[in-house]
Amino acid sequence: MAPAGFSLDDAISFGVDEFKKNKGFLIVLVLITESVDLSSDISKAFIEGYNPLLGIAVAVGAWFVATLLELGKIKISLDFCDGIPAKLSDLFMCAPLLVKFILATIVYMIISMIGFLLLVIPGIYWALRFQFYGYFIVEKDVGPIEALRLSYEITGGQAWSLFVFAIVCFLINLLGFICLVIGLLVSIPITMLAHAYVYRELLDRKSLFGYSGHARNSGGYSDYRPQESGLDADS
Repeated sequence: MAPAGFSLDDAISFGVDEFKKNKGFLIVLVLITESVDLSSDISKAFIEGYNPLLGIAVAVGAWFVATLLELGKIKISLDFCDGIPAKLSDLFMCAPLLVKFILATIVYMIISMIGFLLLVIPGIYWALRFQFYGYFIVEKDVGPIEALRLSYEITGGQAWSLFVFAIVCFLINLLGFICLVIGLLVSIPITMLAHAYVYRELLDRKSLFGYSGHARNSGGYSDYRPQESGLDADS
């Protein structure tokens, strides 16, 4: 029997509920992050026509900015799960973690690519199992390999559920895209918050860092109590 995991309905409902209560903030958040991605793509395409080397430099710089914003979105999503008021400035608060996240992402991509070379299914499986490494880096400031290991640990027995969850999130965002693209302003925050919720649920089940229970208060996890652990970044 697979260990208890997470509720897909609860995860999506959490995303929907939090979006309803914070739609203004979340829409601005998506506009900022997606505008940065779009403007960097346009700038890169324009510059490459005149100076290929400068175009490469712009592409690398844009990738670093996009990666930093990805860390910021993880932090903001976790704040929502914990009932902590989020701020747009949080998008840039994780800069000290950028190198760790980039290294972990490179290892994650290598693992996934190796898996896809092994008849695809192992690649999907490993991509699902290791996907939460960024959350551990943001929340616990662990190293790249430790973050990947912890992600693999909390997702034990949950590969199928995570696969279904990924499909549902894809369909939600596809629907947002079909709705004149504007629907993405709704679908992206919902799936982003749902993803953080799933991480919290899986971490809670393992009780690695003192999450004993997952009662929610005003949309957040009210009973998060950090405790000493052999897995703590400070140990």
